[in-house]
Amino acid sequence: MKRSMEKSDQLRLVSKNGNYIRKIKNPLDETILKAIRNSWEGSAIRFVDNPSEEQQMEAVRRGVATIQHIKKPALSVQLHCVGFHGDLVQFISNPPEAVQIKAVENSWNGRAIRFLENPTEAVQLAAVMTGEIYKDTNEFGDAIEYMEKPTEKVQLAAVDKNLWAVLHIKNPKEKVLLKAVRGNRDLLRLVEKPSESFLMELFGNRLETENERLFAAEVYPFSIKLMKNPSKAVVLKALGTNGDAIEFVREPDTEMIKEAIAQNGRAVRFIENPSLEIQKLCIEKNIDNIRFIENPHEEIQIQAVKEYAFRIHDIGDPTERVQLLAVSKNPERIKCIRKPTEAVQRKVVEQGMKYLKYIENPVKEIQMEAIEESLSHLNHIKHPDPDVLRRALSISAKALEYDCYNLSWQESEAVIGEALSKDDPGEEYLRSFIDSKHIQCDKAILVDRYGSMRTKAYFLDDRLSL
Repeated sequence: MKRSMEKSDQLRLVSKNGNYIRKIKNPLDETILKAIRNSWEGSAIRFVDNPSEEQQMEAVRRGVATIQHIKKPALSVQLHCVGFHGDLVQFISNPPEAVQIKAVENSWNGRAIRFLENPTEAVQLAAVMTGEIYKDTNEFGDAIEYMEKPTEKVQLAAVDKNLWAVLHIKNPKEKVLLKAVRGNRDLLRLVEKPSESFLMELFGNRLETENERLFAAEVYPFSIKLMKNPSKAVVLKALGTNGDAIEFVREPDTEMIKEAIAQNGRAVRFIENPSLEIQKLCIEKNIDNIRFIENPHEEIQIQAVKEYAFRIHDIGDPTERVQLLAVSKNPERIKCIRKPTEAVQRKVVEQGMKYLKYIENPVKEIQMEAIEESLSHLNHIKHPDPDVLRRALSISAKALEYDCYNLSWQESEAVIGEALSKDDPGEEYLRSFIDSKHIQCDKAILVDRYGSMRTKAYFLDDRLSL
């Protein structure tokens, strides 16, 4: 409990241990300073409400990390701490721009910026420009990795400092990419789909001679997009570097297509109606490439599905033969087939009616077979045929309980009435009728209206037993 003390008593107490200031109510300034000096790295300041600038400075001079115990540090205190190590800015709430700049300038390659919310452009620039005092210049500009949306000016400054900093920029501006690529052609790999203006800026009018075109096609294959009537040698050079460049080749011949596929099997997506030979080359590179073939030949489909049944998912319109092959290997694969034929559906349920749940819209005949086996299969039929529901209801009144049951009461009553009118509806059916909570009228009326002698006798016995 805090208590008031005379000056001499206050000083005597904190001289033993500065942290004892927490026991003093309204300590004097002289006491506070002595307490700070007699505590580990000035940590006694955490027990002081609203310390003065002098007291704050005394504390952080003894240990800069003590700033984390000061709720509202003075500007001079903030600058002192981040001047020692920029990362200490993380302990300062809403630091002013001057403090932020000094923090990034006094941290490893400006990385203290990761502790700042919405830093200004001036702070971002200071961060990417930091690092000159270190020997390893390859790390200059890396601070941009911690910036959510650096401005174009900041991106350019980072790349100017270190070309490889472009690797740390999310969605770099075209002007920034151009600067990086001009400095190091290896960075061309970062540009997937260059605009024509980008290519023009990069190559300009240097694509007139064959040698210039060959050079451009090798270092950046998409440059053929800019060339009028490029020679076959230039096209092949481009395709040998990146098969996707075939997208910009008008009427490619077989040799060009093969070169593109050999470099990148996925380039088949840019080839209209590829021949069986080309399709084979494509999946020889990687069986996954079948998904890039718009209408694969049946032979290709079979080869893919034989290897992995789930490849049926990558085939837009598989033939019935391919569908049968896939479900015979794994009946669950039918869920990947948009419109399985009746033969395919039957192949699936032959392996077990439990696979019915994987068929989106089973044909009526299979639905019938399913409910004859077990009424519970209604759980796996999303949109049962009305005749299937009528048959289900004629087997058991429990059919009314299923979520998919959607017959009107008028239709349902007709089916129930027909079942009750039989000479011997069967005890199981009569019990399901009596126990059902989904019949929308008085059961006694239905029995009286439709029931056979056996039905009426069973119903009467049940009522008398209650």
